[in-house]
Amino acid sequence: MWNVGEVVAHLDWFAETYGGMMERGLSGDLSPTEGFPAPDVLGGEQIHELYGQAAITLRRSLGENLFSAFNNRYDWLNHMLSGISPDDWDKPCYHTRRIRSVESFIPTIFTELAVHEWDIRSALEPSLPCRRCAFRSLSTGFQTERGPGPWIFPPSQSHWGLSDIVLN
Repeated sequence: MWNVGEVVAHLDWFAETYGGMMERGLSGDLSPTEGFPAPDVLGGEQIHELYGQAAITLRRSLGENLFSAFNNRYDWLNHMLSGISPDDWDKPCYHTRRIRSVESFIPTIFTELAVHEWDIRSALEPSLPCRRCAFRSLSTGFQTERGPGPWIFPPSQSHWGLSDIVLN
């Protein structure tokens, strides 16, 4: 079980990893991310282990820089996404499970943010009621449109800092 700091590190790692997969795909590079195998080599449990250990390792390495790294990573992701042209959304990208389009990463990133936002909020406020509408959106999936639309990931709206979240 992760602590809140490890959840934030996971979201940072996720933006870096998935953003990097999209960035390489946009340039025509379908090679695996450094340290990752070819698509569809790892099974579900192995992927969860890889992603989980990456979050723990990143949390330990970032220390007090956890939140500035998170903020910088999502600023970078927002900037990268804002430069994607309508013709680029179908470009193929490496992914751990299979080659997928740039566009297909967006719902996955939103899902990670929504699920782990709940993890963070419920750890800080155990009596916080479940927001049914968020979970309904996650269970039915997202309708995507071409182009970046109104997608703005967290730090462009407000930056998180140590005063905002308890790390343990």
